[in-house]
Formats: sequence, C-alpha cells, structure tokens
Amino acid sequence: MSSGPQKVETRVVEEQGRWVVYLEVTFWEDDQEFPLKTVKHRVQDYPTKKRAEMAAEIYRRAADRDMEGPSFGL
Repeated sequence: MSSGPQKVETRVVEEQGRWVVYLEVTFWEDDQEFPLKTVKHRVQDYPTKKRAEMAAEIYRRAADRDMEGPSFGL
C-alpha cells in the first residue's frame, strides 16, 4: 500500500535529435524494506527543446495538482 506521491519532477533529455519529456514521481511504500520509490515515465518527444520544456512544465503542474497531501496532516 502506498501513501501517495511525495514529489513530482520533469526532465527534458535529448535523444536521437528529439527532445523527450520524462515524468518522475517519488512516493512512499509502506510495506517495503526500502520505502522510498521513484518511478520514471517517458511522456512524449518534441522537435525542439523549447516545446519540450513548455510541455514539461504543463505536465509537472498537472501532476502537482493531483498529489495527495502528507499523511501526517500538514
């Protein structure tokens, strides 16, 4: 059982002449020996770095809105 995302980041990386946006979500897993987990997901590629950076910001803001609050009530 996970207690929800704790941190969301985006990365823009050049791959084969295209700019790729990656979304990285870090969260706590309650039932694991190493509770802090990070999942990396390739979202989309773009022809220019500027477009990729603009898209990355949109993805990050949307993911931030969907994050749950801390489990301890703050």
